[in-house]
Amino acid sequence: MAKKIILTILALCVLVSEIPPSYASETEYAITSGLNGGWRQDGVEKELVAWANLSDEAECHGMSVEIGDDPESKTVSRLLGREGWVISPNKGENARYIKIDVDSSVAYDVTDGRSYAIEVDYYDDGISSLAMEYETMDYQPIILTQPAGNTSQPELNVESPTAEGEYLVFNNTKVWRSYRWFLPNPRFTGKVDGFDMRVGIYSDTMKYSRGGEVVVSAVRLYRLNTYSRVEVSAAEQQNIGNIFFDGEAVVINTRFSSCIYPHQTQIDGSYPLDIVYTARDEDGKVVYRGYDSFVLEPLTEAERQVSFTVEKYGIYRLDIE
Repeated sequence: MAKKIILTILALCVLVSEIPPSYASETEYAITSGLNGGWRQDGVEKELVAWANLSDEAECHGMSVEIGDDPESKTVSRLLGREGWVISPNKGENARYIKIDVDSSVAYDVTDGRSYAIEVDYYDDGISSLAMEYETMDYQPIILTQPAGNTSQPELNVESPTAEGEYLVFNNTKVWRSYRWFLPNPRFTGKVDGFDMRVGIYSDTMKYSRGGEVVVSAVRLYRLNTYSRVEVSAAEQQNIGNIFFDGEAVVINTRFSSCIYPHQTQIDGSYPLDIVYTARDEDGKVVYRGYDSFVLEPLTEAERQVSFTVEKYGIYRLDIE
């Protein structure tokens, strides 16, 4: 029996006014990030397996954390009764990232598609932004049994050491807040600058944060009871983060693929998929829910379309489970 599968999260922006509000330009490079709290799925069981509280002496369980390349450059800030490490744009590599190494007893060399989530507590000040990068693997070896013996197809084994989550854009509320990223296909073998993942004020896609220093007080890792053996993405003619205008129907074409873990897929066989589409606004309120069902055969791709309307301008996220 195939295990429960969480597919992925797509995001889109809906514009219902010809003149966007002034804050749109502040988040134009991070259209998926203005969502309140990040990935939140109450129906998915999760287990807290590792955490770190960041102060003068970090309190860690199941993980170790460092900031930058020089431990002596660590700066601790105290805000509203809580301490946190300062990620600074003024110290180069010495304070650009908080680097996270998960203990091998917690997670190591994950190759079955098990899903995880990473969460941070941060002080929401100014127009700063925060990026998250983690180690992943897009494909694993596909072994075929031939009359002459087992053979592999290396062209399907393209390994991508790192992936980025959506960017967290601050709202200047001047309070402590939490944000959670969903991690499809994490690997945990230390290929992100010698660590399993990192959060910081620079990434290849986001580039540099537009704000100043960022203070992070805690990091938590959750193991989910789901597997990411089916990949879902926007169709080629579209980008994640779409802009729609007043009067337009929101139409998203998605592609489902069972090629991401070809060996496991052949063992599992065909996937009877019951799809739930849930669109949420910036506050997490559900504005649309739709359903679809089909069978995805091993090593195949299928395209599906979802359409709905919303009443106001804003950033919306389409969750697909």
